[in-house]
Amino acid sequence: MSLTRQTAVPPRALAFVWGGIGNMVMALPMLAALRNGKTLAVVAQTSAMLELVERDSFAAAVALDEPRFRGLSGAMRLVGQLRSFRADITVSSIPAPRRFAALALLAGVRRVDEVPAPDGARHIVHRNLSQLGRIGSVQGKLDYSLLHREDAAPSLRSLGIAANEGIVGIFMGAGHPMRRWPRDRFEELTGRLAANHRVILFTEPGVTGGDRTTGRVGVFDGSLRQKLGLLAVCRLFVGANTGLTHCAAALGVPTLELAGPTDPAVYGARGTRAATLKSDLQCAPCYRSGNRYGCQLRPAPCMESITVGRVLAAAETLLSNRP
Repeated sequence: MSLTRQTAVPPRALAFVWGGIGNMVMALPMLAALRNGKTLAVVAQTSAMLELVERDSFAAAVALDEPRFRGLSGAMRLVGQLRSFRADITVSSIPAPRRFAALALLAGVRRVDEVPAPDGARHIVHRNLSQLGRIGSVQGKLDYSLLHREDAAPSLRSLGIAANEGIVGIFMGAGHPMRRWPRDRFEELTGRLAANHRVILFTEPGVTGGDRTTGRVGVFDGSLRQKLGLLAVCRLFVGANTGLTHCAAALGVPTLELAGPTDPAVYGARGTRAATLKSDLQCAPCYRSGNRYGCQLRPAPCMESITVGRVLAAAETLLSNRP
């Protein structure tokens, strides 16, 4: 990407970020470009999204799901919080729900709207960044420097893994059942990769049971920031189109994304060493914004069409190409 800076960022900006962890990752380059000292305030849809960043990187950072914003009194408190930022402009990550307009109005500042892509196919990261041109601030590269992670050493010790061991990370989950690869195939892939590599299975949020290792396969259920730390030292990460896959790619980890109903050209994990395996079915991709899928079959035939053999071959290619 070759955007160049044109004018200074307005003194104070208020940015809304919607969705989940993957959406937050795709918004980070926009937030990094908007940040000017500590004059950017961020409002995230969920508290989990703010675990990806250090809150003190911004003038303020709040989440709409915080208990203090519940009920009528909470709504009034939120309005007061928005106004207290005293922002000059407010922007929203893509896709922006209708309530963004209402919240911008309540904040009492000018709203910056996206100029839609002609065919709707431009990647979300670039659609987010393109908004900056409308406020006189087009700047830079795909900057994920706001992504915060903890040191991996304690987590490696909890799993009994040496720091110099090559690690393959795998995440079996996804935010929607349509995007999940069949579990039995993940289990087969895990066993075959474990023959030559250390494998860490990352658990879904809220899953507990303690870190544990059986043979060459470890299970890690630490916090999101601890998971980011482990991701950063992986030789390879394999996952569906989901938040941790976006995180791994943004960290520069060789990342293999399994994409069925979602179009990687629009929603795929972006990074310098990310690759995608797509379904070969003509009906894929069928996802549209607003969490709408063109197929109601379970499990999703597009995800089932991705074989273990294809994933293993692509994984070994990424592993062999590591510098």
